[in-house]
Amino acid sequence: KKSAWRRSCMFVCSFQESALFSRAALLGQFAAICTAATGAAASTLARRGINVPTLQNMPSYALLSTLFLLQKDKEKPDHWYKWFFLALIDVEANCLAVWAYSHTSLTSAMLLDSFSIPCVIFLSKIFLRARYNVKHLQAAGICLVGILLTVASDALSRNIGGRGQGWFVGEALLGDFMAISAAALYACSNVAQEFFFKHEHTPVYVLARLGIYGFFICLLQTFFFSTIYLPWSKPI
Repeated sequence: KKSAWRRSCMFVCSFQESALFSRAALLGQFAAICTAATGAAASTLARRGINVPTLQNMPSYALLSTLFLLQKDKEKPDHWYKWFFLALIDVEANCLAVWAYSHTSLTSAMLLDSFSIPCVIFLSKIFLRARYNVKHLQAAGICLVGILLTVASDALSRNIGGRGQGWFVGEALLGDFMAISAAALYACSNVAQEFFFKHEHTPVYVLARLGIYGFFICLLQTFFFSTIYLPWSKPI
């Protein structure tokens, strides 16, 4: 009876773990599809001369800030500057990612976004004390090799994009650098959020603060720098 009870408990636990893993995998794939759609839309706007990175990201932070209304638990107020710097890193990562689409191809920008994987592994090892096996390190190495091949392909190509709407090599490499920098900043933001999730606050609390501070940073950045990258003279 005890062995049968243990087997049934193990079956239930494995089923629950499989269900949680399947749910996380489906949510991850849905997020990847949304990211690809966002990148395609940003690339299309960039080809038409519309480059408004902070304005494009402002609705996302506005939606995140609504989580503040859903927050049920009352936590002690803490230092505001840590949320400001977290939101600043996240906002600039999104801005660089959008700017990259106006200088390089959509394919290169999406592939170079994988640089966040080795960055997350490195930062998690230092700040979260995470443990990784050889397979994780091999996957990170494959990402780095793919990034090098993508940059080398852009450097060796004369015209990226084709059909007369491509980018020169120097401009494409600038876009690649922006995409890599955005991936590194994404890694910093994600690791910082995970640190807050595990050690200090609930996910709702963290995401609500990220949305509030991110929205105001986008608002200020759009107001002060709109004359630099908002092409009002071009038809939308």
